[in-house]
Amino acid sequence: MLKVLSFLALTTLILSFFRKDLENRLFWLFSIFFLLLTKEYFQIFPGTPLRLICASTLEKIFNFFNITSITDSTILIFENNIQQIDYPCSGSLVLFYSLLFSFLVCLIFNSKLNFSLIAKLILVSLLSIYLNTLRIFVLILLNLKGFLFFSNKIHALFGIINYILVLGCFWFFIKNNSKKNESDNKNYLSKSILAVFFVVISFLYYVKIKTPNSNPQFEIIKHESKQNLDFSTQEIVYYRKQGAKIEKYKEGEKIVVKIASNSPLTIHNPLICLKNQDFRIIEQKTIMTDEKGFKKRLTTNKGIIYYYFIEENGKITDDYYKIAFLSLFNNKKAVLVVEYIVS
Repeated sequence: MLKVLSFLALTTLILSFFRKDLENRLFWLFSIFFLLLTKEYFQIFPGTPLRLICASTLEKIFNFFNITSITDSTILIFENNIQQIDYPCSGSLVLFYSLLFSFLVCLIFNSKLNFSLIAKLILVSLLSIYLNTLRIFVLILLNLKGFLFFSNKIHALFGIINYILVLGCFWFFIKNNSKKNESDNKNYLSKSILAVFFVVISFLYYVKIKTPNSNPQFEIIKHESKQNLDFSTQEIVYYRKQGAKIEKYKEGEKIVVKIASNSPLTIHNPLICLKNQDFRIIEQKTIMTDEKGFKKRLTTNKGIIYYYFIEENGKITDDYYKIAFLSLFNNKKAVLVVEYIVS
């Protein structure tokens, strides 16, 4: 699949410099392929700051309407309720599909990439984030008022309406310029960015293609010499779908959880995940391990927690975003280790 896309990308790059009529459509087609290949990482890197922004913005909106709320990272805390801004609620997926649909519109109209079009794409991105924040506000408000069933029913409908509004807005932005674009001179900006795209995607996926896929099949590992503990049904369903290897056991006063995968969505960020489990982080500190790596020590309302990631080469780090970024380049798995010392 990746080899086919790489060949198609090279063909696109070459043709764009010699065929004026193909230049723009091939550019947008290649952009769509690039966006689709990076969907998983799109949810993490833009998704994490978007979650924080969404939670902070909603806190201000609720307080404006005299509904007391406090933000703790990606969690909204109300008087008798807690709401989590997860990745699907962050706006990252809305932004992803808004850009994807916008690229499709550009492909249909054979639009030339210029600074005016870039400004319109930025405007559409901001619009998608705004509409998503409004959607989450309405859904949380319904939950707070006790209309949970109704909120669940219209959740997907709101998302569809957002996509339609964003796509319709972008369609309106560029439809009047399509004829003008067809008569424009060659646009070297689109060619330059196309060349950059080709270099970047080739660099990212050359190593990935050459690296054997080490994604483990789903397995619950049991230890004969340790006190094994059970995962919840919900956790098992999730990790089975992700194809991860998981283990959970008690070792002295510690409860140890290990998750092995090459997916940055499966090897998640404990700082966010723990808050969803009613842990309140009082203090966090990076400490050095015996192997000259680093792990995170968290002081919480329920005791001390250590977590770290083990790379396939054995190195230890507490930097989740390093693990997520490295997974762009290869298929090697990493292991998330969380050690609970619950008081």
